[in-house]
Amino acid sequence: MISRGAAEDCLKMKDSELTARIRKGETKYLDVLASLAFLTVLAAMLYMENGPQSVICLMPDGRYLGGREAIVWEKQVASEYKGDLTEEKVREILDKYTPDAEDEMRGVWTVNAVYNAIQHSFGNLDGSYNGLNVEEAFPDYEGETSLRLGYSEGYAGFINMGMSLMVGLGFVLVICLAPVFAEEYSRKTDALILVSRYGKNRCALAKILAAYLFALLVTGIIFSTMTGLFLGAFGWTGGESSIQINSRYLLQNVPYFMTCKEAVRDSMVLWIAGILLLTALILLLSVLCRTSFITLIAALAVYTLPMAGLNLHIPKEVLSFTPFWCFLSENTLTIAKAFNGELSWIWGPFLLAVVCVPAVMYFGQKIFAGHEPA
Repeated sequence: MISRGAAEDCLKMKDSELTARIRKGETKYLDVLASLAFLTVLAAMLYMENGPQSVICLMPDGRYLGGREAIVWEKQVASEYKGDLTEEKVREILDKYTPDAEDEMRGVWTVNAVYNAIQHSFGNLDGSYNGLNVEEAFPDYEGETSLRLGYSEGYAGFINMGMSLMVGLGFVLVICLAPVFAEEYSRKTDALILVSRYGKNRCALAKILAAYLFALLVTGIIFSTMTGLFLGAFGWTGGESSIQINSRYLLQNVPYFMTCKEAVRDSMVLWIAGILLLTALILLLSVLCRTSFITLIAALAVYTLPMAGLNLHIPKEVLSFTPFWCFLSENTLTIAKAFNGELSWIWGPFLLAVVCVPAVMYFGQKIFAGHEPA
């Protein structure tokens, strides 16, 4: 319960003093705008690294193509070999596209997406076949369905960009959401809120809902923008191919059959789970801590400490329930399916994230309502 003295002090507060405290909080909007500007610059840089302008290929006549022209050529190459990955296809690709040059390292030249993906697993440095069969080249794969070859460049680029961008978004959310409750404590406006008619219930719930809506709105903008850009550049081609076979060497350790479309879908599920989990953690810290600075430091620690999880030999199954490793979806997608291979592990973090939403609404409102203003 709020003390009588705090309520009286709040009511006696001069208009000029109250206005000054409120205006002090307006500077926090600059932090939000600066954070969003940083995220926009980061997104542009990541798209330059993973989008169509990053694609180059070597033509049979020795010329290099780049951008959309290179994508068209690589799709033609992929269409010749699409379908089940076999040793015959591997040999043919290596024989046909290994550069004809006196270079002991010609096997690692950038040639085209299909060749680069195959050479990484089946080729020697000079471009010759290393003799491995499919099972030996992908020892972690336990699926009964044969791996499928296709044009996976756009899907792999989408996932690669998304993982880095979502990690950056996590830092932005920490900066933007840390003041939700803690700023009221430091500005002494919590007393004013708690003596108002709906201060102890609707106000806290409104803050929590606004925080979730902000996080999901930014995430939705990112998803829709990335989807439009990558579909416009790469199209749907190759969505049925196996994500394990890509020139970015991404998700090669996935132990079950997964198409490129499924990899994108499951990554987005994990990214949403990470957003919901991180928002819940920030809100709980904000309602418990006395200042925004303390909330910021605590939230950054909770968010970033799991980075060292693999080095500390913490199981991936445990790390998958942290926001950071939800954003780096590759780590979780390489976990074997549960219940005899029937259920993907991604649904564990997602279910926890969904449960956290009403839990934070309940406990956040209770803690704020029971707060005693200083």
